Amino acid sequence: MTLLSILLAGTSADMKSLMIKVPMILMLGFLTLATFACKVGVRSKMVQLCINGEEDMENIGYMIKETASLSGMKFYENGPYNDEAARSQGRHPGYKLLGYSASRSDGLGISVTNSGLSAHEAMVGFSRGSDPEEFQDMFDGFVRSLNLRWQVRDVPEEHGALKSPQCNTR
Repeated sequence: MTLLSILLAGTSADMKSLMIKVPMILMLGFLTLATFACKVGVRSKMVQLCINGEEDMENIGYMIKETASLSGMKFYENGPYNDEAARSQGRHPGYKLLGYSASRSDGLGISVTNSGLSAHEAMVGFSRGSDPEEFQDMFDGFVRSLNLRWQVRDVPEEHGALKSPQCNTR
């Protein structure tokens, strides 16, 4: 069934499914770009940190919202879509999935999620825009702010963020 046929058919179940899937696909696309995108031969960056739960994730979301405002990016709260999609697919991890992102048309972006990790850890991905200096300034400033409250570690290039045993003790 194509997107067009779903829209033309317009059944409420199909529309609800579409309303859940489209934001999730957009978020996954952004995370993929943040994780693997290359700009002038340089990989975008990702960091990971242990958190104390929902309040910490919401604080990081607020930081992303502020960064979006200062950098001319559009802010998105993706968590409700991710959470609902995981529930409807029977793959919910048992804790609230949270996710926030911001992006700009030139590719500059930042996102945070706990999806695929645990309730006590988060991954923050950064995608490069057209200005390498602006990207580096945003990355350095954001990671510096994160380091004021949490211990931040780089995610190795050879894999994405993985569940961390050191976050299980929280």
